[in-house]
Amino acid sequence: MITCLALSASLDVTYLVDTLHLGGITRPREVHRVAGGKGLNVARAAATLGAPVRAVAPLGGEVGVLVSSLLLGSDIDLIAVDTVGQTRTCVSIAPDDDDRLTELYEPSEPLPASAWDAVVASVRALPEDPGGWFVLSGSVAPGVEL
Repeated sequence: MITCLALSASLDVTYLVDTLHLGGITRPREVHRVAGGKGLNVARAAATLGAPVRAVAPLGGEVGVLVSSLLLGSDIDLIAVDTVGQTRTCVSIAPDDDDRLTELYEPSEPLPASAWDAVVASVRALPEDPGGWFVLSGSVAPGVEL
């Protein structure tokens, strides 16, 4: 089992556009939304490759609910820890006429001590897995002292 700790989860939104019109209106041709942030991206990649995966992530607000729902029915066993504030959203804009990706990443909201304690308790409650892996990937939300 691979356990991924995602301390700065996000809703990753990718807009595929013909051309990015700075200062004007650009209408996406396609929109993709996935549960993201480095920790959940690692979990998704490992699950795609067939590994048994679980993720522990503090999630808050309506965006946190959406991130959690995007993982329902996936091969990732999510342990969502409720927190105050809103889970961040990260936006990528990929134009066809340019090989540069434009990215807008919201910062993570501070993780209160009570939520951090709940994350630690969730990790400690996991069954021992002598052959397993533990992944901490991505940024650490403000307020967390490792």
